[in-house]
Amino acid sequence: MGIEKTTEYNPILEAFENYKQSETYRLRRIHIKELEYQRYMLFKNDYIKEDTAISGKPVKEVFCLPMPSSNEILRNRQIDLRTYGSIMLESNWGGNYKNKNNRFIYKEKLDSRLKEIAQEIGISESKLKKDIIKLRKCNVDGDIKLIELTKDNKDNPVYILNYGVKCDVTEVLKQYVTISNVALKILKKSNNDNIIRIYLILLYKLRNGDTCLTQEEICDNMGFSYKSRKVISDCLNSLEKLGFIDIRQDYKEIVATRKDGLNYAQMIPKFYYKLSDRYLESTKKIVT
Repeated sequence: MGIEKTTEYNPILEAFENYKQSETYRLRRIHIKELEYQRYMLFKNDYIKEDTAISGKPVKEVFCLPMPSSNEILRNRQIDLRTYGSIMLESNWGGNYKNKNNRFIYKEKLDSRLKEIAQEIGISESKLKKDIIKLRKCNVDGDIKLIELTKDNKDNPVYILNYGVKCDVTEVLKQYVTISNVALKILKKSNNDNIIRIYLILLYKLRNGDTCLTQEEICDNMGFSYKSRKVISDCLNSLEKLGFIDIRQDYKEIVATRKDGLNYAQMIPKFYYKLSDRYLESTKKIVT
């Protein structure tokens, strides 16, 4: 005769198994993965090395930088994300701040680059200075400003670039996305920062691949009324031409009713968007 196996009831084990199936456990795992990814990206950005092209000559490497993506920032028309992106491109991570999530740039370095930055984004140096003041007044997380002026341990003035919102439970930063340095360099030269704002939205919404979006949805994220959808449409078309996204049109059949009460089939267009790296083709050129 075989021996019948029995399992003794263990309330602690049962409670743990139930916890593993809970929403709290799932969100905690997501937060832990986000924290690990943040640490990896910040470490990676601090150790940028030159890559090698097919010909054996060095080319500039593509790396990622954090940019805010909260609705509060994307809807704030008082700030210019071209200016913030330009400062982010000049910033560093490490040194006295290597144990923090923040990027930083010494005030002396930024001051020496103001003229070049203003020329790159097509504004005057005086306007750039005003934009920086506005960024220093803009809250990104509670009382924390997008840009904070402080001092290092040697009393050197330094700007801290904040970009995310800290989770109260895990202290992991959220509501930000990472964007390649190449993308930021291209988009900061636009006539205004709408195209940057829309691309930051798409970086988050399209993170899982081909996604159906409406212009109304993007308008809401931007704080625009639906009457401003042409601005959204123009930016989306520009992003496609520049190689940042791919757009696919499809149709959905619905049943509509005419005034005489008869039903008829109507085809409604649906647009699907997908992130593309075609814009990176410019980085394949050899640096002389």
